[in-house]
Amino acid sequence: MKKNILFCTVFLASFLGFARSPLPTTSMVVDGKSETTDVTPSTELTVIYLSDYASLESAIDFLNSSTTFHTLVIDKSITLVSDKTVSEKKALKFLKGNIITIPNSKTLFINSSIDAGIYQIFNCLGTGKTDGFPQIDQTYPQWWQTHDENPQADWSDSIQRAVNFYPKVYFPARVQNSTSYSVGYPVFKTVYLDLNKRNLNHDRTSYHLYSSGGIHLETAGSSPEFTGFVFKCINIPQYGFDKAIIFENLIFYCTNGLEFVGGSINNTPPYNAVDNFGDEYYAITKVKIINCNFIGKTTAAGNNDTGIALSFKKAYDCEIANNKIENFNIGIKLEGSDLNTISNNRFIGFWKYAILDLSRIHDPQGLNFQIGSQNLIFHNDILDYRGPAEKGAFIKSNSHHIIIRDNFLENNPFYGPDLVRAFIDCTNADLTNLNVPLVVDITGNRISEGAQYSYLINEDFKSLNLIEAPLSLPSNRIAKSSFAVNSNTFTPTRNIPITFDQLPKIINFSNATSFREWQSFKTSNIIENSFDGSMIINPSNISDLGMTFSQTTRYNPKVIKLKGATENFSQIQISQKITEESNDTNVLPKKLKIKIVTRNGRASDVEDFYFTISKALRPSSVEWGGRGRYLSTNTSDPNYNNFNIYEIIPPLSFDSNSDYFMSIDAKYDSEVKSIIIEPLVDVIQIQDASVAEGGLLAFPITLSNPLPNDVTLTFAYTNISAAANDYTVLANKTITAGTTSDVIKIQTTNDTAVESDETFKLSIASATNFTGDISDTAIGTILNNDFAPKTAENNVKDITKTEELYKINIDGEIKVYPNPVKDILNFEIKKTDSLTNVEIYDETGKFIDDLTKKINNNSVDISSLPNGSYIVKIITINNQSEIIIKK
Repeated sequence: MKKNILFCTVFLASFLGFARSPLPTTSMVVDGKSETTDVTPSTELTVIYLSDYASLESAIDFLNSSTTFHTLVIDKSITLVSDKTVSEKKALKFLKGNIITIPNSKTLFINSSIDAGIYQIFNCLGTGKTDGFPQIDQTYPQWWQTHDENPQADWSDSIQRAVNFYPKVYFPARVQNSTSYSVGYPVFKTVYLDLNKRNLNHDRTSYHLYSSGGIHLETAGSSPEFTGFVFKCINIPQYGFDKAIIFENLIFYCTNGLEFVGGSINNTPPYNAVDNFGDEYYAITKVKIINCNFIGKTTAAGNNDTGIALSFKKAYDCEIANNKIENFNIGIKLEGSDLNTISNNRFIGFWKYAILDLSRIHDPQGLNFQIGSQNLIFHNDILDYRGPAEKGAFIKSNSHHIIIRDNFLENNPFYGPDLVRAFIDCTNADLTNLNVPLVVDITGNRISEGAQYSYLINEDFKSLNLIEAPLSLPSNRIAKSSFAVNSNTFTPTRNIPITFDQLPKIINFSNATSFREWQSFKTSNIIENSFDGSMIINPSNISDLGMTFSQTTRYNPKVIKLKGATENFSQIQISQKITEESNDTNVLPKKLKIKIVTRNGRASDVEDFYFTISKALRPSSVEWGGRGRYLSTNTSDPNYNNFNIYEIIPPLSFDSNSDYFMSIDAKYDSEVKSIIIEPLVDVIQIQDASVAEGGLLAFPITLSNPLPNDVTLTFAYTNISAAANDYTVLANKTITAGTTSDVIKIQTTNDTAVESDETFKLSIASATNFTGDISDTAIGTILNNDFAPKTAENNVKDITKTEELYKINIDGEIKVYPNPVKDILNFEIKKTDSLTNVEIYDETGKFIDDLTKKINNNSVDISSLPNGSYIVKIITINNQSEIIIKK
C-alpha cells in the first residue's frame, strides 16, 4: 500500500507542486570547503526519507529495488539491525545531526554516493563497520567521530574507520564551538593501512591522506603516552600493491611517524612481519611522502628500532621529498628496500642517524636477507647531530649500491660540541650484520666541521667513486676519512683487499682532500710502461691485473701488502693480453725478468719471497716455482725504510697465446711498491779485469740464461795503450751447455820497460749456438810493476749503477774538501747527480777499503785510517773521479 501511496504522491506533485515540505538547505563539502545546496522540485521527485520507514533495512530495500528513486535522505538517527548494502547508482544524503549506528559485528556496505558535510554520520560500535566501494571523492575522520569539545579526544578509531572505508582521506581543520583551531588529531594507537584491501576487490584506487596544510596528528594518551607509529602500512595478503600511497601536507608530532612493511604479515594487529624477505616479491611500492613535517619527541639516542620518523622494510620505488624531519633518533630508515629516492628534505637535529639505509632485513625467524640497493640520497640539507660524541652519522648505509650525491651536511656548532663519528658512514660498525656494499658512489656532498671522520668506507667494496665537492674550509680543518674493517666494531684501516669476491676493485678518488693518502687516486687497466719497455704494476693498476682468493693480500695507494708466513692466494696477471682474448698482437716476450721493489724491515735473505707462475687463476699445477735474489744488500730497518729490489728470472719460454699468472708469498710481512716485468733478451756479458805485469788477466763472462747447447765464442782485441807483445791472445772459448758463467784467462808479459799501465779492449767477434746480444766489451788493464806509480788510473773495476730505474744524464763535477783531511772528507756534487761509491787505495794502487756504506750526506769518516797519502775513487751516477788526499 505504501508503494501505491507514494506513486500517487508523485503523481499529484506534478500538478500540486509538493506532496510534503521541500528538503531544507544542506551543506556539502567539496575539497574541504562547505557549499550550500538547495533541493529543487526535480530532486524531490527522486528521493525518499528515512523517517517514512520503520527501519533502515526497509528503506534500503526499497531504494535498491526502485527504478524511480535513487536518493535516501537520512533525516533521523537510526540503528542498523542486519547487514545491508546500498547499491551503486543510488545515494545517501545525511542531514546534520542524524547518525546511523552500526552495532557490534554488523556491516553497512555502501556502494552508492554519499552527500554529507564534515560532521558525524556513522557511529560504529565494537566490530561494527562501514564498508564497500562508495562513489565519493574523499572521506573525513569526522564522519565517524563523536562530537567532543575536548581537544585531546582520541581520533585513532575514527581515522582507522575512514581509511578502511575509502582510500582518500582529507583532514580538515578541526571545528569546535564553531571555531577552527589547530588542536590537531590526537592518536592513542597505531592506524593500519592495508594496501591490498582495495586491490583484491579490483578497486585499484591509490591511498591518499592529505590536508590543505597546518593540520597535525599527534601521539597522545596517558600512563604511558602512546609512542608507536602513527600509521603502519601493510599488505594482507602479501601480493603487492601497484598504485601509490601518498601522505601530503600533514604534520606529525610523535615518537615514531610512519612505517611501511612489505612481505608476509600476521593477519591481526600489530601485523608484524612473518617471512618472505628473502626475495624481491611482495614489496610495498610507490609510496610518496611529500611536503610533510615530522617533529619528534626524542630526548636521547636510542637503538636502531625506536624514535624513527619514517621506516621502510622491503619498500620499492618510493619517493620522500620536500619534507622537514626534526628531532628524531633516526630520521629515515630503509631496510631491504630498493630504488627509492630521498631528495630535497630538510633534517634538523637527530640523535643517531639522519638517514639509515640497510641492505638487509632481520626477520623474526632470525634470517638476514640482503636485497636493498640503489636508493638515491640526493640534495638533502642535514643539520645538527645531538647524540653522544664519536657515534652516529649523518648518512649511514651498507646497501648493495650506495648513491649519495649533492647533500649539504653541517654539524651545527650551537647545539653542543660533540663530534659525530662520520658525515657519511658506509661501514657495518654498530650494526647487527656484515653486509657488503658492492658499489659506492659518493659525489659532490658539501660537508663542514664537527665530525671525527668525513667519510668511512667498508673495506670490502667492489667499486668506489668518491668525488668531494670544493670546500671552503682549510684542509687542516677538514676531518680525515678512512676505510674500516668489515666488522660490527669500528676499526679503521689503511690497507684494503685488492679484490672482492675474486673480482678486481675499481677505485676513483677525485679532489679527495679528506682521504689525504688516496687523493686523486684512480685504478686503471693501463699498465705503466718504463723507458726500456718494461711493464710496471703498482697499486694504481693492480686491481685490473691482480686478484686474491683470500683477505691476506691488501694494498693502499703506495704499496701492495703481503701477509707473512701464509699463502696469500693472490695472482698477478703478467700477460699483456686480456684473459681468453685471441689474436692479440701485444704479446709477451719469450723471456722475462721480474723484479719487485720491496721492503720488509729485515736484512736480506733470498728466502724472503717465493714465486710461482701458472697458466690459470686456480692452477692444479704450476709452470715454475722458485726464489730469486736481492740485487744489493738489504739491511734491517724497524721503520721499513729499506726498499730494495728482489729479482727472479724464470727459466720459462712464455707462450704468447697463453695467459700467465704469478703469485708471491712472503716469509715476513712485506710491502711491494712496484712489480717490474722486463723483456729478457739472451745476452753475454764480460767484466773488466786487471793484473800486474806477468800475471793472468781473468775476465768473468756470464750468460743471461742457461742454454741447451755449448756456445763457442771467438774474440777480437783492440789495443788502447797496450802493444801486441804485452799479452797472449786467446782465440776462442767454449761455454758448456746448461751453465751461465765462465772465465776468459789471458796471459800478460812481464817486461822491464819503464812505462805506464797498458790497456786493451776485449770483444766477442762471433758465437755459435747463440742468437742473442754479444755486443758487450771489457777492458783489460796490465799494471806496471817496474816502479811505484804515482797514481793508479783505470785499475779499479768500473762500477756503474745498473739497477737504477731512471737515469739522469746531466754533466756534473766533483769537488773534495778539506785536503789535507783529519776526520771527515766532504764531496760537493751537483744537485742533479747522486753519489754511489767511494773507495780508498794506497799510493801503489792497492785496494784498502770500500767506504760506500759510510756515506752520510755526501761525506765519509776516514778517521780510522793512519796518516799518509791515499787515492780516493769517487763514483756518481754521472761521473767518476780519482783524487790524491793527505791525512
